[in-house]
Order: sequence, then C-alpha cells, then structure tokens
Amino acid sequence: MSMKFLIVPLLLGIAIATGACEPSAEEDTALITPETTSAENPENESVGETPETQSVPGVQSQNDIRPEVLDKFAKAMSKSQQIQQKAEAKTWEAVENEGLSEEQFVNLNLALQDPTIDPASEFTEEENQKFQQASAQVAKIQQEARENMEQAIEDEGLNPQYFNEIMIRVQQDPALMQEVQDRIASN
Repeated sequence: MSMKFLIVPLLLGIAIATGACEPSAEEDTALITPETTSAENPENESVGETPETQSVPGVQSQNDIRPEVLDKFAKAMSKSQQIQQKAEAKTWEAVENEGLSEEQFVNLNLALQDPTIDPASEFTEEENQKFQQASAQVAKIQQEARENMEQAIEDEGLNPQYFNEIMIRVQQDPALMQEVQDRIASN
C-alpha cells in the first residue's frame, strides 16, 4: 500500500482534532480562480458543477486550484509524508520494544475490535498487557505525528481543514493526483 493512502486517515483526523471548520475568506478565494471569485459565487458553486465536484467546497476541478496553492499543498503533503514515515517506524519500534511482533500487534488489535472474538481466550494475559503498553506508546506517537503534520501544513500557509478538502479532491481526480505527485517529485 502506498504512503499516500496510509497518510489520509491521519491527515483527515487533523481537522477533527483541531476543530478546524471553514477556510478563512483569504484561503477560500486563494483556491478559486479569478473567473470565479467568492464574491461572485458565495457558496463556491460553479455553473455546470457535477455531483462529483460538489464534494469539496471551493475546489471544483484541477483548474480551480491556483498553482501557488497546489505548490503549498504538495510541499505540505511531502512534509506530512515524511512525518508519517518516521511515525510509522517509531510505532513498530515501540511495538517491538514491548516484546510484540508487528503481526502479533495487528492480530491483537483486530481481535479487540471484533465483538465475536474473546481476546482472553485467543491471547495470553502477558500478550494483552504488552499490547496495552504498546498501544499507549502508539497513541502518543500518533498524537505527536498529528501535531507535527498540522504544523507542517500551517507552515505552508494552509489550514488543516482546507488541506483535507484539497486532499479529498486529489483522491477523486486522477489528473490532479498526478499533478500533485509531479510537484512532490520536483521538490
């Protein structure tokens, strides 16, 4: 699985965790082309908009995102991917430091989420204890990664909510995804 898909849940969690709601008026107009300003179109809906493009307010198509904003997004995405990769390495290190393999940790995690499985009958008390300790460490690592990614996004001049909206649009538009990947590769 590629990193761009692993990072999405953590990045989407940033806006929820920070309570970010709407992009500021400045960010709102930064994503809209000069032909469609927020003053002309206060609800960020363009004429001829399809249901697929309505899912991300203010971002109707690749052409609606200014190149400067796409550059900021690509830089923030690149930084966020690096943070995520480091967090993933720290996660598995923490799991191994607690005496569990990656496979054991994943299996324990799945078992705890499945109401049809009794973890006490499937795993030893020692494994459960190690899992709890590793989980606490993983939660700290993930929180730190969220904060670092949020800061990286803000350092590029975007708020996390708007970053996530662009992220959704990128996932829906293969041409836009390719454009972002090209910009990341050129940085």
